[in-house]
Amino acid sequence: MDTGKYPEFELERYDEIADGVFVLKDSGITLDTKIYKYMDLSALFGIMEGRFRVSRRKDYSDIYEHGFVTLRCAEFLLPAGDSITENDRKHRAEYEKFRKAAANLLCSCFTTTSAEMHSMWISFTSGYTGIRIQTTVGAFAESLKDCGLKLFIGTMKYYDVEIGAIDRTKYIFAKNKCYEPESELRIYFQPKENQKCGGYNQFDKNFYLPVDGRKLVQSVLLSPFIPASSGFKGWILRSIENKFPYLKNKISHSSIKFAGNF
Repeated sequence: MDTGKYPEFELERYDEIADGVFVLKDSGITLDTKIYKYMDLSALFGIMEGRFRVSRRKDYSDIYEHGFVTLRCAEFLLPAGDSITENDRKHRAEYEKFRKAAANLLCSCFTTTSAEMHSMWISFTSGYTGIRIQTTVGAFAESLKDCGLKLFIGTMKYYDVEIGAIDRTKYIFAKNKCYEPESELRIYFQPKENQKCGGYNQFDKNFYLPVDGRKLVQSVLLSPFIPASSGFKGWILRSIENKFPYLKNKISHSSIKFAGNF
């Protein structure tokens, strides 16, 4: 794997809280931190069958994930601790190389908000087949234990359109302020030295990590948009439990109520 095509993580900016699990310093993230992910039922089936989908930053809809920021920001994307003394050309050349590499980083997004969010149901699920899983940072890391990956974890910081003066590590954990309600926790993946992860390639548009779903999924919440009057909601619940008995008694219904669903 050509490691020169994606940026190295600045290890001095992280604490290693478990083998290969790095969290941003002063982030408050621990192995017990609860995290949640909204998805369609098909994604849950994939996880329980051993496939966890991850994406490149540049495959997300936010243009800033693609490496686009203002030239003003370009002058500040320096390694941690470096002073801003180089001329603009050198700054921008370094920035150009870094942002292109960072756009290829493989990652996965969760939210730290336990309360249901209507906007998340709308944005990340397809209505009748939407679910939300709950896990912890530690359980997620344990479920990927045999993948030969390092995890770099932090909560996103939200900025105005200009993003502002931020260094390289802050850059990969920065988003436009309009996404602030998501309270996102971002996990980046990097192969450990001399290890391969089943054909891991950071340039694949969609990549599925081999995962232990029983370790990862701690509970499942059903979408509020699943109609109850037809018995469809009960059918979905029973279907999940029948296919994956491990999830029996770990599935619950949304607390959001819609008149059309009853």
